[in-house]
Amino acid sequence: MTVWAPVGYLESAFGHISVDVNGTAYSLGPNGMFVEPAMHYEQRNEQFRGGTVYDLHLSPELEEALDRYLRRPQGDYHFIQNNCGDPVGRFVRGAFGTREADKLTPGALGGLSRRSGLVRCTRRVRPGILRMRAGECGPNQP
Repeated sequence: MTVWAPVGYLESAFGHISVDVNGTAYSLGPNGMFVEPAMHYEQRNEQFRGGTVYDLHLSPELEEALDRYLRRPQGDYHFIQNNCGDPVGRFVRGAFGTREADKLTPGALGGLSRRSGLVRCTRRVRPGILRMRAGECGPNQP
């Protein structure tokens, strides 16, 4: 899961969340759930904004369940009522039974993941700098 830095106004003013499941990027936005190869999505976003990548502790079964869940219809986007963080927030709430995942902003979802013990490691992404692929924590990563 990547929590992207805020840019511009309106929908991206509070940041953005995308999820990489085994090389496929999912991103809920004004035009619905956007799905494409993660490498393409990340390269495009890294041209103009940074963020934080949270590599989650998910079993292969939970990764598969998350992939299936994100492929389902997620409803109409609304920057407050059904934003980019809601699909992964609903999954976390359902899979781990936490109510903290209700209506989160991108930054709050990142904080929840750290507090819950779901995060294997984190790393910063800077605009214009390529990063490691999901699942590849560096030797000095917590």
